[in-house]
Amino acid sequence: MLNTLFYDDHEKIVKNRAYSYHAVPDNKYKKSVLNFANVGATSLFTTVEDLALWAMNFSSFTVGDKAIIDKMNTLAVLNNGETFGGAYGQFINKYKGLNQIQHGGADAGYRSYLGRFPDQNFSVMVFSNLAQSNPGNLALQVADLYLEDAFEKESDAATNADDPIESQEFTPPNYEVSDLKEFVGAYFSPELNTTYEAVLKDGKLTVTHARASDFVISVAKNDLFLFDGKSFMFERNDKQQITGFRISSGRVKNLWFKKVK
Repeated sequence: MLNTLFYDDHEKIVKNRAYSYHAVPDNKYKKSVLNFANVGATSLFTTVEDLALWAMNFSSFTVGDKAIIDKMNTLAVLNNGETFGGAYGQFINKYKGLNQIQHGGADAGYRSYLGRFPDQNFSVMVFSNLAQSNPGNLALQVADLYLEDAFEKESDAATNADDPIESQEFTPPNYEVSDLKEFVGAYFSPELNTTYEAVLKDGKLTVTHARASDFVISVAKNDLFLFDGKSFMFERNDKQQITGFRISSGRVKNLWFKKVK
C-alpha cells in the first residue's frame, strides 16, 4: 500500500488528493472543506488500488494471521446480550443470502464503501467525492452483476415487485402548543455527560445544545418525535410525568437522557 496515510494534519498538502464537493441549486457545485483531522474513526487517505490490497489481506494474511482476522469478524455484544451486526471496525450482514462484511465512510463531501463477500472471495469498493452520491448502493449494484448466480433464490412466497403493497393509513397526533409544553426542559445524558434542552420556538419543539445547531423534532405518535433519521421516545412515570427520553439513530440504540429541569 504505497498511497495510504492517516491524515493527522488537515493543512498538509497531499499529492494527487481529490477534493470533495456538494451539489447546490441551479446544477452548480461547491467545495466541501475537510477542516479537521481526527485520526481513528476517520481521516484515512487511500486509493481503490490500495484498498483492494487491504481487502485481499483478509484471506491472504500477508499482514497478521487468521486469529486476528477472526477476532475482527467477532460480533460485538451489547450490555443486554444482543448483537447488532457490528464487529471490530466493520459490519457483518446478509445480502441476498450471502455473507457480507462491509463498512462505509463519510466526511465533508467524501463518500466510500467497501463490501466483502468472503465465501465468494469477492470484494467491491466505491469512492466518491460528491456528497450526494451513495457508494453503498453502487457497490451492491456491482455485486448484483458478478454474484447473481450465487444469490439465494427467492421463494415462491416472496413478494413480486409488481404485487400491490397493502398499507394502513397513519395520522400523527395533532399536538397543540399547550400539549408541547410538558416536553420542555433540560435533559442530561450520564453516558455522554452532556445536556440538551427542549424549548418552544415559533410553536415548535426545538432541541438546543451549546455546541450544536438547533433542530426541530416532529411528533410521529404519542411521546415519539423524529428528526433526520433519529427517534426521541419520551418516557413517563406512574404519575404520567415525563422523566426523560431515549434517542436511537443508526448504531445508537436507546441512549438515555434524564429530565433534570
